[in-house]
Amino acid sequence: MAQRYGWKIFTDYNLKVKHLRKTGDDYSLKSKLLQGKALYIMRFGLVLSVLSLLKSSFNSLNLLKFLFGITGYIVSYLKREEFIVTYDEGEYIRKFRWKIIMTKYLKF
Repeated sequence: MAQRYGWKIFTDYNLKVKHLRKTGDDYSLKSKLLQGKALYIMRFGLVLSVLSLLKSSFNSLNLLKFLFGITGYIVSYLKREEFIVTYDEGEYIRKFRWKIIMTKYLKF
């Protein structure tokens, strides 16, 4: 969203970060569903959500992560959870993510 509104972003490689545990490691069932909910309320769309969850579960070698994420997305859809971004912001997010997929993974 920062890029959408014209802000310049950069990565500070001098910043040292200590990871105390893997992201999502050993959380409760409810919190495992939150990744799917987050994708829904950010208006990712079903296809992008599935791709994101597949990549995440593949990288962590955990199929349950994918299943919990999809379940969270579907539950949020059925509950009609409130979105945290506007329709236009959601459209920008989807276009941005598709652009990354096309350039990074499909080499277009």
